[in-house]
Amino acid sequence: MYRKNNKPNRSKHSDEREFDEEQQIGELGFGYNSLQITRFTVNLDEDIKSPAYYRSVVAMLLNAGQHDHVDFNFNSNGGSAAGMITLMDAISKTAASTQANIIGDCASAASMLALSCDTCEVSEYGSMLCHTVKFGVGGKLPDVEAVVKATGDLSRRLLRETYEDFLSPSELELVLRGDELYLSAEEIRTRLEHRSQLHEAAMSAM
Repeated sequence: MYRKNNKPNRSKHSDEREFDEEQQIGELGFGYNSLQITRFTVNLDEDIKSPAYYRSVVAMLLNAGQHDHVDFNFNSNGGSAAGMITLMDAISKTAASTQANIIGDCASAASMLALSCDTCEVSEYGSMLCHTVKFGVGGKLPDVEAVVKATGDLSRRLLRETYEDFLSPSELELVLRGDELYLSAEEIRTRLEHRSQLHEAAMSAM
């Protein structure tokens, strides 16, 4: 938000003196605008909960301006896929810049949220767990089959879109098959750097 600053009130005498001095010195004056920047911090240091829990965070993200910045501090074992999708959607739509700070555990849904941010920093003790969705469902066989198919299709799409370029093709296929991939801080940084290089190369080719 740009805000014009008014000059302080001056007497006629002081205005005239300023004018005379400018005439004598011959200096060019200047105008300026002040820029308001707000930095928000969201601590995700618990399990990811249901969408309703994040109403205020979603509202903040959607209302934030292009000069604002949002830090997400991660120390979470993951949690609700619905809550994760709600935050991922808001992150994709915000005009603000976003940064994930992986402080400790960043597992499952939390890892996908972290990788959805514009930038990512990893502490010396940060770690990440990548795996496919875990869920349970009951009911009539046709209903269960329909839910399993729909959930599986959504899970595979989210995994591919989020982990693509971060994990290698072979690692991604292992995760899609159900394996769990644990990454240390250095392993996360290496993959983030590789992803950044791929994205920069793609931008240069455009």
